[in-house]
This record gives sequence, C-alpha cells and structure tokens, in this order.
Amino acid sequence: MEPGSVRNETSARHARVISLIESGVTQVGDIAETLQVSPSTIRRDLTHLTRSGRLMRTYGGAVIQSGFLERSIDDSAAIRFHAKKAIAVAAAEFVDDDQVIFIDAGTTCAGMGTQLHGKHNLTVMTRGLETARTLVSMPGVTVMMLGGTLLRMSHGIVGPLTQLALERMRFDIAFLGADAVDPVSGLGEPTLEETLVKEQVAAVSTEVFVLADSTKISGTYPPVWTALDDPWRLITDSDISASVLSQFRSTGIEVVVAPY
Repeated sequence: MEPGSVRNETSARHARVISLIESGVTQVGDIAETLQVSPSTIRRDLTHLTRSGRLMRTYGGAVIQSGFLERSIDDSAAIRFHAKKAIAVAAAEFVDDDQVIFIDAGTTCAGMGTQLHGKHNLTVMTRGLETARTLVSMPGVTVMMLGGTLLRMSHGIVGPLTQLALERMRFDIAFLGADAVDPVSGLGEPTLEETLVKEQVAAVSTEVFVLADSTKISGTYPPVWTALDDPWRLITDSDISASVLSQFRSTGIEVVVAPY
C-alpha cells in the first residue's frame, strides 16, 4: 500500500475511533471489535490521539477530553460523509449562473464545490484549500482564493490580508461552515479570526447559508461565537431532532433539511 493511502486509512480510523468514543464505546476491546482491527492497533491509535490532545486515556480505554474538540480536516472528512453530501447537494441548488458567491473552508463546503459542475460564468471566492481544489478544474467557474494565514487544522485562511480583500467584495450568496451552530448564539469557532471572517463575509452578502450537519447543532461549545447581524438560513441533514428544528424556526431562522 502506498504511504499516502496508509496515512489516509489511519486518519479515517482515528476519526471512527473518536466517533465511537463520543457515542459511548470507550473500551479497547469493544472499539477493536467494532472496527475489526486488533486491540494493539487501537491501543496505538489511542496513544497517538492522547498525545495530540484529542482523548484522555482511562483504564482499558479512553474518553473525550472535556471541553470543545476541534477536528482536523482529515478527521472531519471521514465523518458523516453521506449527510454532508446531502447538505452539499441541497446547497448547490440555490446557486445560479452568472453569480458571485463565497464558499467557506471545511469538508461540507468543499463537498458543495463538487456539485457545481455545469454552472456558467460563476465566480467563487473561498478561503479553503480543499474547496478551491474541487472547483479549479470546472470550466464555467472562476476561482478566487483569499490570501492570509493558513490554519493547520481546518486549512482555512484568516488574518488581515483576508479581511482587506473582503472589504472590496460583494457576494450574491455566501455559504459558511461552522464548528458548532446554535439558534441563539449563532456560529461557534475555535478562533476569533475565523468568526471575524464569517461576520465580514455575511455583511457583504445578499443571502447567507450556514452548512452544518446535525451533530454540530446545539451540542458543542467552541470558545468563540458570532450571532451574525443579518438573517441567515441553515442547511442541515434529516437527523436533526424535531425539538431543535423548532428552536431554530421559533427564532426566525429558516432551516432546509436535506434527507440522505
């Protein structure tokens, strides 16, 4: 197996390990049986994930570190693929030819980029490396990449250069990602710089959509939040609970539910 394939397989397994532990499967033997690998492989995975700060080891297993856990772009890509694809397909339906749009960093936003084949005279600005890569080969799409500082975990770009470029832009539609979404607090992110970018993009966009799978809604608490000044809509998957859906709609936030 090629080295790159081994790394991808390991990253995908790490993401599944974290997902299992989050769901309550915390013992080495149970995780190994579920993933059909050896207990020694899982012990090595838990050691790596503990050293990187994502887990805390316990006797015979591990638990998620208390507080917010930011996933890397590789870990995120291995989680809830079908739900994210459904959200991406639903988001792309709101895009017309001859528009100028913004697509954020993140795996769901990058997935949306793959759904824009066949669009004509579409200009897309993005701050995400993966998003740009999905769009650059499309003949009907002009890709504009924001400059700035590249974040290691999300592969998103932030900073003064990013903000300076956005001061000169206007978007028909913006599609934003988020590490967490709440009907009152808005969008949650690990850093202030990321929330500032989202606020600035929303302020210069006619329409704003937030793309977030249902596991990011009202369940995690990143350190920085922005409620956004202007109205926005949420596109999520059909696993969203009826009670949470009602909370969003009661605050005036339109929710598009994408079945998968």
